[in-house]
Amino acid sequence: MATAQECVDYAQQCVRLAEVTGDSELRDHLLTLARDWMATAMQRAEGAEAKIAASLGSSEFANC
Repeated sequence: MATAQECVDYAQQCVRLAEVTGDSELRDHLLTLARDWMATAMQRAEGAEAKIAASLGSSEFANC
């Protein structure tokens, strides 16, 4: 399973490829993939934060 940072890296690669392609359909597809990778990165990052909070005790984060 890819880490949040790996997902961001994949998204960046998709954007770079979209910038250089002359095919508008491919560009749209690559940008859609980039958005999907970024959404996955955000989910993975939130999951990691939740695991850290749980390991430290959720009462410490009640006011966050």
